Amino acid sequence: MFRLPNSECKLIFYSSVLIGLVNETQADNRDDLKKIVSNSFILSNSKIREASLTIFDQAEKYDIEILDRFADFFVHFISNFNFEWEWGAW
Repeated sequence: MFRLPNSECKLIFYSSVLIGLVNETQADNRDDLKKIVSNSFILSNSKIREASLTIFDQAEKYDIEILDRFADFFVHFISNFNFEWEWGAW
């Protein structure tokens, strides 16, 4: 996704893969699906959260194109989880 000047795949591919992985991982327990959907990003995506916070914290080190790609990815990704995020941490 962050390969310059062009990534191998379209940006939508990367966020779709991660969304699919999150949904598959969380859908294992169908009884808790409603709870999972409402809390999916916050509760079970610590690696994505950590990576996102690292990119945000080190933004001055990245090319502007990388930051634009990250912003597009991030918005698409969290839009699939009701825009739930630990916004206070930012």
